[in-house]
Amino acid sequence: METLASLGEILGGIGVLISLIFLAIQIRSGNELARADSQRQARHAWQENLFYMSDNCRDVREFCMAMKECSPIHR
Repeated sequence: METLASLGEILGGIGVLISLIFLAIQIRSGNELARADSQRQARHAWQENLFYMSDNCRDVREFCMAMKECSPIHR
């Protein structure tokens, strides 16, 4: 009976170890997906800005000229 209890403890320990390894893999995968989504969102924001600038060239040019005039370097 004692050997059966020892065998149960060993199998329980192995089960816990396997579940910890599985959780570590899942967490790593989740972190990679979150990082990829963050990079995708940043690229999307840049793309939206570039589309805006290409659609509104004159407005962007005027804004840049106004910023140069306000620059402390040009005073």
